[in-house]
Amino acid sequence: MAGRTALLQAARDGVREPAITAPGIDDPPLCDKNIEIDTGTVRLAGHLTIPEDPIGMVVFAHGSGSSRHSPRNRCVADILNRAGLATLLFDLLCVGEGGDRTLVFDIDLLSERLVDPTSRASA
Repeated sequence: MAGRTALLQAARDGVREPAITAPGIDDPPLCDKNIEIDTGTVRLAGHLTIPEDPIGMVVFAHGSGSSRHSPRNRCVADILNRAGLATLLFDLLCVGEGGDRTLVFDIDLLSERLVDPTSRASA
């Protein structure tokens, strides 16, 4: 437990608090658009939202079931955006692959497709 507490404290020390906005004021995001992520072999669909002066980014990677269009995931992303976090919601499978259930469990494929967008987000 002590190691986890130290890790959480280290994370808190390295992150500034989100800017506090006046109630009822919604600043439009700097970026709020559908994007395509080129993995080299396929183009993956995603949605990128970047609020003004973001404090970090959360990546939602969808491998099956719910997609970037999920109302629940979009709601969570919206809450994170209002807290000052950028969000990237994207699907690890392209439209033509969605019907192949074996790909849902192809960990090598899914992890390879997660690396490039995650690396770009951290840059």
